[in-house]
Amino acid sequence: MTSDLEALEPSNTGEKITMTISETPPTASSILILTQWLQILSTFIIFFNTRGLLLTFGVFQTHYEQVLLRKGSSSDILWISTTGVFIVLPAGSLASIRDVHVGLGAGIAFTPSVAAAVATLTDPATRAKAMGLIACGSSIGGIIYPLMFRSIIPSTGFPWAVRSIAFVILRLYLVSYLALLYHPKTPPITRPFFDVSALKDAPFMTLSVASLFSATAFYIPLLHMPLLAKIRDSSTNPDLLFDLLAILNGALVPGRLLSGIVAARFGPTETVLLSLLCGTVLVFFWIVVDSVAGIIVWAVSWGMVSGVLVTKPGAFIPLFCLSLAVIGTRSGMYWVCVRSGILIGSLIGGAIYDFEAADEE
Repeated sequence: MTSDLEALEPSNTGEKITMTISETPPTASSILILTQWLQILSTFIIFFNTRGLLLTFGVFQTHYEQVLLRKGSSSDILWISTTGVFIVLPAGSLASIRDVHVGLGAGIAFTPSVAAAVATLTDPATRAKAMGLIACGSSIGGIIYPLMFRSIIPSTGFPWAVRSIAFVILRLYLVSYLALLYHPKTPPITRPFFDVSALKDAPFMTLSVASLFSATAFYIPLLHMPLLAKIRDSSTNPDLLFDLLAILNGALVPGRLLSGIVAARFGPTETVLLSLLCGTVLVFFWIVVDSVAGIIVWAVSWGMVSGVLVTKPGAFIPLFCLSLAVIGTRSGMYWVCVRSGILIGSLIGGAIYDFEAADEE
């Protein structure tokens, strides 16, 4: 836009001064970059509130077993965090109601946000780096929420500790929503709930089945590390039991950032394969860890390695899609397999913990 402004007073030469001001409209590339960064910010916050809170469930599990539901077995109490069903235990129905609501809200926000970020970041290398940055949101949430829960619960009790976390989540979601207001409006497109063609896609089905098995083992440390640490070393400070998850989640941050760089260089599927191999070795090493120092070292190592399994799906799922139109649907199908693995693995871990606890007694 160009406008001419004439001076109110004539110059010494008797001529009028004419000033031309040019307003350059933003280019399409600058708008695209801004849109991408706002989408990254919004998805980062959603990861902070959804996956970050999920990484805190080990703290809730410990509190349930040591305070609220001392008479219940670990495998029974795990139904609260994994499925939210109404279990027949004292206060179990109240706790499960909370987790049903958390699960529904997180599920509604999480998968669409990942699909939207993938659709915005079309370059594979850029997408791999961005997903590493976005996934750090869950790691930071997994640090803040356990420490927040531990510091609030002695003074205010369990109900207000949960409410305080909910208030933080609400405010962050408002920021996430405001970040998307600049997002270009596009007409809504109806997508199928289930992609039938995926059943005939051997690579995608292999990926989904593999994700189920990997998730079966991945979440066991997140839910059981504090309790198993207490069994392995009875002298462990109770405060350290809550801090272990914060330590593990802190180690997730460099692991996820580094995985984004490695994936941009060698590919996301290759990066995940390396992470799975290293994670398998670490799980076997967990058997011989029986001291506080060893538990901390193992937690840091596990955090560095396991963070890739949450970071990279957003980068490699598009590689198994025939078009961008099915990314959202196939992402949902993939995460259903992951959540099924979480359910199976968590219950297996609970049974193992009950056996070890009974053996200690």
